[in-house]
Amino acid sequence: MSQTSQQQHHHPTTTTAATSQTTLLHEFQAGVTAVLRSWHPLKTAVESQWGGHETSLKAEELRKSIFDTFDFTKKPMDASELEEELFAYMEEEFSVVLEDGSEREVSRLICEMYDGCRAGNVALARETVSRAEQLLADENYNKHKGVVVTEGELDEDDDDETMMDCTASSSDHPTGAEAYAQGMLFGGGGLPQVKEGPPPRQLGEVPVEKAPIEMDDDGFAPVTSKKGRRNRSS
Repeated sequence: MSQTSQQQHHHPTTTTAATSQTTLLHEFQAGVTAVLRSWHPLKTAVESQWGGHETSLKAEELRKSIFDTFDFTKKPMDASELEEELFAYMEEEFSVVLEDGSEREVSRLICEMYDGCRAGNVALARETVSRAEQLLADENYNKHKGVVVTEGELDEDDDDETMMDCTASSSDHPTGAEAYAQGMLFGGGGLPQVKEGPPPRQLGEVPVEKAPIEMDDDGFAPVTSKKGRRNRSS
């Protein structure tokens, strides 16, 4: 009877441990999502479409690449490596040369959240999400501040806000950190389904070296068609 009892309690313990690791990973991923949403250069690049038609998709793939790199199953990058990768990604995919050093702070925060969540401490990740949500709320408030509406419109807006609040309270992040980490980084709507070229380079992947430009006899470079290449124009 004793052996049977021990066997019955073995699997639930293993399942609980696995569930705990999954929950901690979701907390970390939510923190990463919050960091990227609050990263001004990335946000500006997306809003300005500096990555061409697939700007939003490139931002999403940056987050996915970070998720894949920091997945609790292998040795992750250190902060300096991640910093270099973020700098390169912004330049390659959005034509943004970072000069404010923000990639250093972003990489440091991501690595600290990873270490904390891996050890079971989600405080920093949750604090980062809270700050990002407050920043978003402040931005939305400032956008609507000063807009003049009539009394009737105000009443209708109040009704709409009340309805939204009720909806949010009943289904706001039904699975907590997991749902937050799965939400789109910026704005709504769907992502592009058709890609014009190869996917962005993944973090840690060696960049493909460009072939040297061959000059003609007169010292001029031949003009090539841009058809099929990704558009980097805004």
